[in-house]
Order: sequence, then C-alpha cells, then structure tokens
Amino acid sequence: MTTPEASPPAASTWRRIAAGIYDVFPVVAIWFAIGFLVVGLRGLRAVPPYSGWFELLLLLGTFLYFALSWRRGGQTLGMRAWRIRLLFDAGTRPGWGLLALRFGMLLLALAPALLGVLWGFIDAKRRMWHDIATSARVVDASPPPRTP
Repeated sequence: MTTPEASPPAASTWRRIAAGIYDVFPVVAIWFAIGFLVVGLRGLRAVPPYSGWFELLLLLGTFLYFALSWRRGGQTLGMRAWRIRLLFDAGTRPGWGLLALRFGMLLLALAPALLGVLWGFIDAKRRMWHDIATSARVVDASPPPRTP
C-alpha cells in the first residue's frame, strides 16, 4: 500500500518577501522595454506625465509577467531563485480570472503599508491576502534532501 505524498510545507514569509524584492528587477526591465517601444513608436517623443494610458500599459505588462509565470509553472523568477512555488487548491492550472483576482489582491496587499503582505507573519498557514482571496498557497519547492 502506498502512502499519499505529504504536502510541501508553507514557504516562510521572509522567503516570499525576498522573492518579491527579486521580482522587482524583471518588472523594471519590462517597464523599460515598454517605454522604449512606446517612445520608438511615438517617433522619439516623450510620453506626457500622468497620461493614464501609459501607466495602464505598464500595469498590463506587470500583470502579464506575474500571470504567465503563475499559470505556466507556478513560479516567477524570484520564486525560482528562492525555491518557492504557488499552488492552487483546485490543483489545476488557474484561469485568467483567478490570476487577475490574485494580481489585484497583490496590489491591494502592497498598498496599505504592506499590511496584506505582513499578514503572512500572523496567519497560521503563512498566507497573505492574495493567497486567501484565491485559495492558493505558496510552498517550499526545495529539492528533498539526498539520502546516501
């Protein structure tokens, strides 16, 4: 008789925060790429400050980075570096609506002085607001220890 594989432990809040800081770098690179593309398409004219459409374009680029990473393998670049993985309770690949909800809740979790992120320190399951809203969890993805 086989025993079911144990569920991986929840990733520490500190590792999740470190992964989030790491993810700032690819997001900024995406913003630069969008900026170069837009300025190039505008004939090298600068984008007016607070134009609205440009900020929405940057937000869309950021959403696509996170959503595609979460949908494809459950990991952003920062999550890979810190060996953590996103798992959804349904056990299937998440739909775009669920990914949009998660991204929106992530922005909300960051907004009030990181309150939704720091929630991971007091939640018994180490969940942050965007985890709770989407019935997801972030787990340790470190390889199991090698036995001799």
